[in-house]
Amino acid sequence: MKKRIVQFSAVVFSVFLILFCNSGGDSGAPQGNAAGGGAGAEAPVIQVQYAEPTREPVKLALLVAINDYQSDKISDLAGCVNDIENMKALLIGKYEFKEENIKVLVNEQATHANIVKAIQEHLIGQAQRDDIVVFHYSGHGSQMKDQPAPDGDEDDGWDETIVPHDSRTEGVFDVSDDQLNGLLALLNQRTKNITFIFDSCHSGTITRGSGIRRYIPPDERTPPPAPSYALKTRGSSQGANDLRPANLNYVLVSGCLSKQSSFEHYANGKENGALTFFLTQELRKAGAETTWRDIIDAVRGSVNAYYPNQLPQLEGADIDKFVFNDGTGLAQPYVLASPKGANQVSLNAGQAQGLTAGSIYHVFSPGSKEFGDLSKAIAELELTDVSAFNSSAKYVKGSKIPEFSRAVETRRNYPDMKLRIYYKDLASSAVLKAVKAELDAFQHLEAAPQERNYHLLLQERDGRIVIENGDTYVLSNSVAASDPDAVKRVKDQMTAWAKWYNLLAVENPNSQNRIKFTLTAVSGAASRDPYKVVSQKDATLKEGEFFECRVENTSRENLYISILDISTDGSVSLIYPHPEGASELLKADSVMVRRFETYIPEGRESVKDIIKVFATREPADFRVLTQPPVRGGVGVDQTSANNPLGKLLDQAALGATRGARPAAVDLSSWETAMRVFEVVKAN
Repeated sequence: MKKRIVQFSAVVFSVFLILFCNSGGDSGAPQGNAAGGGAGAEAPVIQVQYAEPTREPVKLALLVAINDYQSDKISDLAGCVNDIENMKALLIGKYEFKEENIKVLVNEQATHANIVKAIQEHLIGQAQRDDIVVFHYSGHGSQMKDQPAPDGDEDDGWDETIVPHDSRTEGVFDVSDDQLNGLLALLNQRTKNITFIFDSCHSGTITRGSGIRRYIPPDERTPPPAPSYALKTRGSSQGANDLRPANLNYVLVSGCLSKQSSFEHYANGKENGALTFFLTQELRKAGAETTWRDIIDAVRGSVNAYYPNQLPQLEGADIDKFVFNDGTGLAQPYVLASPKGANQVSLNAGQAQGLTAGSIYHVFSPGSKEFGDLSKAIAELELTDVSAFNSSAKYVKGSKIPEFSRAVETRRNYPDMKLRIYYKDLASSAVLKAVKAELDAFQHLEAAPQERNYHLLLQERDGRIVIENGDTYVLSNSVAASDPDAVKRVKDQMTAWAKWYNLLAVENPNSQNRIKFTLTAVSGAASRDPYKVVSQKDATLKEGEFFECRVENTSRENLYISILDISTDGSVSLIYPHPEGASELLKADSVMVRRFETYIPEGRESVKDIIKVFATREPADFRVLTQPPVRGGVGVDQTSANNPLGKLLDQAALGATRGARPAAVDLSSWETAMRVFEVVKAN
């Protein structure tokens, strides 16, 4: 959607999961913490007579991560342990899981026997009616032969699987969907609050791309008889992804459709599962009464913006319940902090959680739940050293803190944002060599050393320079290698795409949930929620249809609202306030509504639009971020700003800091929200 933006009058009032590559299901409208629809919702949810609990409810989690596999037949992964550390820190620091109730299996610990035993003993064996249970698996997915007739239940003869550390060795097989279904059914007999998380897939349709695929080919060996607890789904109600029965109490988030792959995603200098990275990012920002449907709308948008061919899905009987079936999550996430000698503090989070040296944390007493009043902080810290999973800090104010104090980030030291480029077949292309020589001079662009963990790929193909994103989607017009201006045109395209990707990455990691953003499709007098049907490929609008942005300021202070349209044609438009440069203030406890018309650029059949809302305490000029579509080459405006948030926006636009150190931004002064939809030609 571009060019033709029609603004209508405003109305202002006072006022799990399994990340598996499969399709999802339909659901009704959100109903708070009431049971929702989801895939297979036509089948009534099994009513279980739960035993009366014998203790207060607890929160249990089993986290499994496998980077290193025993068999030489299985390729190793890179981001799975990061996934688990990130999720563990989130469960403790946001949702108040106790560390002693979180069991972690990593690499050689995560054997077939140990995974099944941990589900049986740590989850099923301990769970009671009101407990909250989370199972997260990050590793390879695959398939194995189904049981022979008459015991098999798969039409195609293959069971979907997760791949333990010791699988594909003598006598050891994957964990099949029948086993997982049976374990889930047993767990459902103990508790009604279940979230399964699997960041993996069992589709092998994409053979190359930026991220490592979490998939290996099927195991063609004949498996042994299924264990007694295994549950076949043939003849019973089952969900769209065939991994579990549909009529149990649980939530499932699928990483992608059945013919797609889930990737590892490179961010903050490390690999992560794309789903886990964006899922934990959204969960950190979630308010106390956020539903899974709310979360997946945002996660799908973020994943799909980077990987257009990876589409997360949501299903299960509880998709309209609160996240982790718990409406009491803390407004801000914290990390545990403990004294380290006389003058230092150790924090139990690091690069895996996005921490950066130079950032400022305020420390509150152990057990604190409110972090908004900084005058109640017992110390102020500056991070001095950040490792993979832990950090060290020095005191800025205060003195020795108690063990297990709670620290919240209040100012982030944002490093320079960098776009990673892989130059494929560089040695054979003189034009690519010249382009690389030009781009190497930019601080915000860096060459990826191998064909993985890149944002963009450059290649000379059939005499033309082609630009692809991380999952092989061709972005802008290719440039003839014989063009005398080829180097300049490609350089201009790359700097424009760097600006586009950096803008996507601008996020506040310590959002305080001061705004609620919803987007509605409008045609005449009728309106509809384009995100209601969670099983569809994309939220879709027809060309010429209107979309309505509703932003609610739920805070106690006035906020300036700006809305950007980031389109997959490379353009960035400031669509509110209008005209550009105006400053619109949304008062506390008020709502604004703006309506815009969709439009498809000439020469395209469709376009994807990312609508990103910024809410700021002080006026901010977002014109530095705007640019036209990326076609033959565009320049980047060299405007700048003096305030910290403005410097961060400069960083996003220009990729370089304005001074001796990165932008240090007060995290209480701004936040963002985002929605993604596709505009298609009207029939």
